[in-house]
Amino acid sequence: MKQVFTAFKHKPSTMLMVSIETGILRANICRYVAEWQKQGRIHLFQQGLCKVSKHRAGYYTTDTNLFTQPLLLF
Repeated sequence: MKQVFTAFKHKPSTMLMVSIETGILRANICRYVAEWQKQGRIHLFQQGLCKVSKHRAGYYTTDTNLFTQPLLLF
């Protein structure tokens, strides 16, 4: 979990991007994100096209400095 949390803190990313970066299955990352959302530890930064899948996806961040910025939609 710590590795995934750090990956989202490094830069806003989709779950698939973090999965590829860390080698952790996306299904596990999805569970972590859901848990962190309930705790207020992760924020949906923007929605856009994933750089990996080329499909619409949410970019999440755990960097608290980016929590106050408005959601960007593409």
